[in-house]
Amino acid sequence: MSYAPAGLRIRKFLLHETGTYNQQYRRPYNTNLTGGTLNVLAERLDGSNTYEPSIMGGIANQFISPSPTPESTISLANGWNERRMRFMMEVETISNMGTSTLEVVLGYTNYNGVLATGVIDPQMEFFVNSTMQIRDTMNFTPLGNQVFSSVSDASHILVDNRWEGILSPVKEQRMRPEDVYSTMSRSLLHSGGGSVYDGRAMSTTTAVKSRRTNASAANYMSKLLSGYQHASAIREMGEDQASMFSKARRDTAENLVSLDPFLSAIGQIRGTGIGNTFTFSNLRQIDPNVENVTRAQLMAPTSLASAHQTGQTAEWGGSDLYTTTASVLSQAIPSILMELALTRIVFKTTNRNISGGITTVIMDAQGFSSGDISQYLDIFKIRLEHEILQDISFNNSFDFAIEMRVDLLGETWINISLEGKAPADFVTPSFCDALLVPVITTNDQLAMNLANDFEQLSISLADIHSQKFDASPLGNYRTSGI
Repeated sequence: MSYAPAGLRIRKFLLHETGTYNQQYRRPYNTNLTGGTLNVLAERLDGSNTYEPSIMGGIANQFISPSPTPESTISLANGWNERRMRFMMEVETISNMGTSTLEVVLGYTNYNGVLATGVIDPQMEFFVNSTMQIRDTMNFTPLGNQVFSSVSDASHILVDNRWEGILSPVKEQRMRPEDVYSTMSRSLLHSGGGSVYDGRAMSTTTAVKSRRTNASAANYMSKLLSGYQHASAIREMGEDQASMFSKARRDTAENLVSLDPFLSAIGQIRGTGIGNTFTFSNLRQIDPNVENVTRAQLMAPTSLASAHQTGQTAEWGGSDLYTTTASVLSQAIPSILMELALTRIVFKTTNRNISGGITTVIMDAQGFSSGDISQYLDIFKIRLEHEILQDISFNNSFDFAIEMRVDLLGETWINISLEGKAPADFVTPSFCDALLVPVITTNDQLAMNLANDFEQLSISLADIHSQKFDASPLGNYRTSGI
């Protein structure tokens, strides 16, 4: 029986066999608010209350960064030593008005359930890692009409499939910007010494979206500070703090999974609410033609020999500069690629030159669009250098040489050398990087501290802006009623 939603069609479903990987670790965001940190931010902002990511680049790490010490190991279905399939699916949705939108769904399976004949094991479980909503726009240029792709939504899908209810012994707490404002409002409650549980910020079996930009400290910090500033600006006379936090939460809200065509369809078919899992039979119910657009590729013996194997590259459990820098790069670079509708990039970047400036060379790149992507690559270089490299090098204070091969559908390879030392290789599976995001923690106190630090920082920056404004000639005229 088919439950195919009207106007939803699976255009492409590609599966590829993976290698095996080293144990991955959770490193949630950690904040450090000091007088020195506030001085650095105040000087960079120079009284402005516009918190663009480009302004945060190079100073964000003074206040926030993924924890240098791993919080815990991360579990993956059947373990990191298991070969499995990764997948990319294109889903087209036709609206009632006749307009078409394209959704790209990326993820992985719990094991390799594809036979040599291409038959897919009906028991194999698929996990959604991330989704993208892509719009194609026709541009009229002197060289003819060209189609450009833009991304309206690029989000990780966050789920805790081990959730057993509010009394689960281990509870994952989300720290997306909207969740941070929920935690701020929770701090206003008096629990009489007991624990206060806030379901708004808890990770459960119900999926939620988290913008990929949350994996970049500069973008994350920009979103949170901007949310507070906007909510403060429109705060009504006599409005309490809880109401302002509610406004900031709405202003920083993520995209809704209930509005995601594919996830909603899967949730309806499975009858268990919107989660992140499905089977091939579920896809048949969405689109009976899915078998005709499915291509499953197993590795040939030569490919198997060259595929990444557990233990082949550096371990991820260290607290050293190499490991923490590689962790930041493995999360932040894919977030930029997704925003620019790029699927793969190979580049080298270094500040080891006479001028000490950063030089970046892109050697290969691919995008979802078949058109010219040179403009996207120019934007990538600017954002890489200003939002990420300035941060990881502490505003270019030490030398680095980095080479990366990033494939959103596969793996991220990082070759990194810092402070003139020997290079090291790190590899992380990009196809399941929603498990690694820095906006999840099992430490409730860490989430409370982060929320409190952001609140105090926002208040302090607002005070500095107000003092600078009132001290200016224009500020004096305004306050005198002229």
